[in-house]
Amino acid sequence: MPWISGALFLICLLLILSFRQHIKKRHRHNSILVEVKDFHYQPPRVKLKASKANQIVFLRTDSNLCSEYLLFPELGLSIRLKLNKQVSVNFSAYPPGEYEFYSAMNVYSGKLTIV
Repeated sequence: MPWISGALFLICLLLILSFRQHIKKRHRHNSILVEVKDFHYQPPRVKLKASKANQIVFLRTDSNLCSEYLLFPELGLSIRLKLNKQVSVNFSAYPPGEYEFYSAMNVYSGKLTIV
């Protein structure tokens, strides 16, 4: 009879591992880090696939006040970037195209391409 409890334990363990893999696959997305520093975005050009869950993570390490706001005018986005904090922006719902982004005073600039 001890083999029954061992078999049940093994079955439960396999089910849990299988479920965890399913959850990881479901929430998988492409993430790109863009640093805001030294008066530019690095990298300045980002390319994403439209058919996938995508996000850009912006990290502002430049204390210049001009870098505090990020604008995607064609997408209607205005995002506040706090100093030394990561800010994730999801781009899964946007159609393919080229979208310029820049700081509030247009000192920093970059381009997002969704294909």
